[in-house]
Amino acid sequence: FANYCMSAVSDNLAVEDQSIVAESNVKKRLSKAEKRTLAYEARKDERRMKRKQKRQKLQAIRAAIEDEGGDVPNMEKTPSRKSILKQCIKMDDSTCRVPVVIDLSFQDHMSIKDISKLHNQLSGCYGTNRRSQKPLQLFITGLGESQNGVLLKRLEQTGNPPAEYRNWDLYVT
Repeated sequence: FANYCMSAVSDNLAVEDQSIVAESNVKKRLSKAEKRTLAYEARKDERRMKRKQKRQKLQAIRAAIEDEGGDVPNMEKTPSRKSILKQCIKMDDSTCRVPVVIDLSFQDHMSIKDISKLHNQLSGCYGTNRRSQKPLQLFITGLGESQNGVLLKRLEQTGNPPAEYRNWDLYVT
């Protein structure tokens, strides 16, 4: 009986020791999480201060240029989408008369995954040609010839607004 009582007491002590260890682990995890949160907040504040200083520096440069009576240049790192579109040359106005034909009549032999890749490649080709200084004459053939019309449906659904491909500067035959 004495051995049984001693083992029961030791079991209770073991359970209490485990709960104490578990509590200390929880406290450690919480303190680490708090430290990570504080470090993140500090980095975020530092980034904000750098952006603010940069903005103030650009404003000072612009003010100095305006005081001299000069024209203030656009000081963005990358040109805006609007300025890129203004610089674009239409295919009709291009000096390059090289025709490039993309034949889409083999869609029936492609898997859905392949058609998805084709859609991305087609969009990329169009975008690159549109931004080019001398755009090629881009022709697309066989778009509506497919029996299942997956590519056409995908083109109709994507874009902003949907079916934006209809406004693309290319020839669809």
